[in-house]
Amino acid sequence: MAEQLNIDALLAEAERVRAANAAATELAKKNEAKANIDTRNKEAVKGFNAMATRVIPQLDDLKKQITTEVNLVSAGVRQPNNLKNLVDKYNGLLKEQSDYIKKANDISTGVLTLDTKGKLVSTGKSGQVDPQAEGNRPKGVPATASFNVVTGNWSLGQDNWNTQGQKIIIEKAATGPDAARAANVADQAAVNAGKVGGTGGGKTGDTTGKVKDGTVPTPKPKAGAAVVDPNALTKEQQAKLGEYGSKYLIDYFKANYPDIYKKLESMARLGESAANVEAYLSGTTWAKDVNQRTFALIGAAELANGLKLDQATKDTYRDQYLAKVKSMDEIKYDIGLKTIAQFQLDTVKPDIANSIRAGNTFAQATSDYIEIYRKNLEIAASAFKIDDKQFQTLLISSSNISDFEKKLRRTDQYLSQPKVLQQINANKIMVTTKYRQFGLALTAAAADSLAKNVFLGDTSNEQIDENLRQEAVKLFPAFRDRILNGESPLSIASPYIGAISRILEVPEGSLDLEDATVRKAMIGSTTTVGDKTSSTVTPLWQFEQDLYKDSRWQFTANARAKADSILVDVGSRFGVIP
Repeated sequence: MAEQLNIDALLAEAERVRAANAAATELAKKNEAKANIDTRNKEAVKGFNAMATRVIPQLDDLKKQITTEVNLVSAGVRQPNNLKNLVDKYNGLLKEQSDYIKKANDISTGVLTLDTKGKLVSTGKSGQVDPQAEGNRPKGVPATASFNVVTGNWSLGQDNWNTQGQKIIIEKAATGPDAARAANVADQAAVNAGKVGGTGGGKTGDTTGKVKDGTVPTPKPKAGAAVVDPNALTKEQQAKLGEYGSKYLIDYFKANYPDIYKKLESMARLGESAANVEAYLSGTTWAKDVNQRTFALIGAAELANGLKLDQATKDTYRDQYLAKVKSMDEIKYDIGLKTIAQFQLDTVKPDIANSIRAGNTFAQATSDYIEIYRKNLEIAASAFKIDDKQFQTLLISSSNISDFEKKLRRTDQYLSQPKVLQQINANKIMVTTKYRQFGLALTAAAADSLAKNVFLGDTSNEQIDENLRQEAVKLFPAFRDRILNGESPLSIASPYIGAISRILEVPEGSLDLEDATVRKAMIGSTTTVGDKTSSTVTPLWQFEQDLYKDSRWQFTANARAKADSILVDVGSRFGVIP
């Protein structure tokens, strides 16, 4: 006997399955919508960061203009009106960049989102952490201190703390005799701790990263900005680090005492005073060990002269200094003489050799070359090393400073920079266009080479034009005079190109001197009678008549229209068409 079915149970099961399927479908739609929103938001963040990045070169260019204008105003050559306009433009552009960065950050933190139409809308969330909320006050900050939303620091009277609870020491820049001492804090710490002579670095002001009078400081990056390295020092902080010791002593710490370097870097971020830095250094193991102090100063002199001394030589110098056989200045002078000998400066660069003998380091004696090298390759002062092999090779092989820059601009490192590649690519388009206008072939490799030569100044647009004219005259002798007077073969061929476009219905933009029909018309024919050679071309009217005989014409709308008109005429004559 068959089992009796329960219709209510079947309907209930069907409803359950339907509801489950509907819920699954709805969930899938929500997940898909969320995934689409996440994708749109990621693309938006990427776009805003890209726009913020594109502003950087404009800001750098404006800073250079402002620096120039400041100098002109200071010299009394200019009124400050233009300077104000430049500064307003700079600040406006900076605000624009900040807005891009803020939008990227707000999307990343969920404060903003893109709706289905691509419009930015608020989510109602807050991407900011309230520093004054319960439990957010850093340890070490007094309960009576208030949070300054403008500076982003905790304040109580004249005292300030950052959001990590570290005390901020704000000190005015030293002037007069104090400034010279502040520029060599690390060296002075060594002197105070063990009466060791300083390296004398940092006095030139050209390799320490100091901000010179008249320059426009770079604004401190916004927190969370994705377009800059968050761990990099700002220019102001780098300048502060440069005040703690000569560049090469700081470099020595970085290579041999990373803990000391990191501490000096963190102190530079906080703007610590010279006195605080000196107090810190005096308490380090380095300062308490006369051997370490001596090796540090020898090592700084070694770096400043682009040498690599062996340990035995360093030990000898240390022993000579501690035994008072030689002073530190004498040791540094001796290291300078080694530089002269190693690079044969008496022969290849006698002026630099004489500067070193006068008491300067190799870095100081070559400061003009260093400046050109850094600016062309966009290397920060803090990142440049005097032992850069390419720099040394170019310096020694160049006949003078102009030759040095010329050779530098031919290096792969220089030519591979984005701004240089952009210019070379623009030249390549220009060169390729010129050759097309003259009906001459140009390979991709030849175009690259010619574009690079134009950029480097090895050739000019005028030279290229003259060469093209001479070659085109050989190819199209019938138009010799017109070509030599400045017309391009492509412009001369325009009536022929127009005729082909009109009669054969070929897009005019696709035709040039590479087209066989155009080229044949331009080349014409040459006749020699005795010692005289003459060139002629097909007249335009004859050229047009010949086009109607071209096999391509029968497939045009013109041909079909003419055929239709003939049929109509014939049909009407025979009475087929009334």
